[in-house]
Amino acid sequence: MEPCRPLREKHVEGSVFFAGVLFSLLMLVSISPVSAQQSIVFPDTLKGGEFSWAGGVNGTQASYRNWSKGGVNTVAITGESNALYLYRNERFQYGSRLILKYGYARLENTGGRKTEDLIEFRHRFLYSLSPDNRKINVFANLMVSTQFNEGYKYASDPNTPDELVSSWLSPLVFTENAGLAMTTGQYSLEVGLGLKQTYVRRASIGSRYGLTGTDKVRNEGGVTLGLVYKEELMENVQYIGNLDTFTSLVEPFNQTDVNLSNKFIGRINSYLRTTFQFDLVYDRDFSPDIQVSQVLSAGIALEL
Repeated sequence: MEPCRPLREKHVEGSVFFAGVLFSLLMLVSISPVSAQQSIVFPDTLKGGEFSWAGGVNGTQASYRNWSKGGVNTVAITGESNALYLYRNERFQYGSRLILKYGYARLENTGGRKTEDLIEFRHRFLYSLSPDNRKINVFANLMVSTQFNEGYKYASDPNTPDELVSSWLSPLVFTENAGLAMTTGQYSLEVGLGLKQTYVRRASIGSRYGLTGTDKVRNEGGVTLGLVYKEELMENVQYIGNLDTFTSLVEPFNQTDVNLSNKFIGRINSYLRTTFQFDLVYDRDFSPDIQVSQVLSAGIALEL
C-alpha cells in the first residue's frame, strides 16, 4: 500500500492541526479490558483449562460544511481481538495469548494513516518447584510479534517523501527465555536467560533494527528481567504496570532494551471502560532516543 501524501493548504493548516490533536486523543481507543496486561497471569482459582476472548470495534465520523467554528472531515475505525487460553494441572501451568490490533484514521487534506498495528502471540509455561508452594516456579516464555501493514515516518515538508520504517514481517521478532519466577496474586518477578531473533523481510530498512548490509536475520543472546504489578487503587480503578528488559551478552549494559508500560483502568460499568496508558521504550537498535506513548481513551468492552 502506498502512503497518502499530505497536502498542505494554508487556509486549512490551523484547523487540520487542531482536529488532528483532538482526533488522536479520541481515536486511540483501548477497547479490551484484558489488553491492559499483555503478560499471561494465572489466577489462583484456575483448575483445568479456561478460554476467554475480549475485543470490539470503535468508529468515528465527523463532517463539516460551511461551519463557522471550523473543522476537518474525519473517518476512523479501531479494532482489537484478544484471545487467551489458560491451563493448570497440579504443579504445571500453561497459557497462550493472541492479540490482534489495527486502527486507521483519515483526515481531510492530510490523508489516511494507521493508529494501531500489532500481531502478537505469546506462550508461557510454569512449573512449581514445590507442590505446597506455587510462588517459586521454573518458567519458559515464547513470543512472536509483527504487524499487518506499512508504517511511515511522515515528512513535515510536502515535497519530501515519507520514510518507510516498518511493514509486514519487517520486523518479525521472536523471543525465547527461561529461568526462575516468583509470583503472587499481586505481582510477578522473573529473571532468566533469553534469545532474540529479528527478521526483516525488506532488507532496505534492516539498519533500523540492528542489521547490516543485506542481512535479514539478527540473533542475540542475553539476560532478561520481567516484572508485572497489579493494584486496586480504589473501587473500579486498577493500575497495571509491566517492565521487560533484555540485556545482550555482547553489548554494553547501557544499551539494554527496556519496555515500561503503565496503565490505569476505570470501570464505568460492565461494558464501558476508560483508560490512561503511558509507555516508555528504549531500543538502541531502532533509535538512541527514548520512545514515548501516551493515550487517554474510552470505549466499549466485549467479553466471552
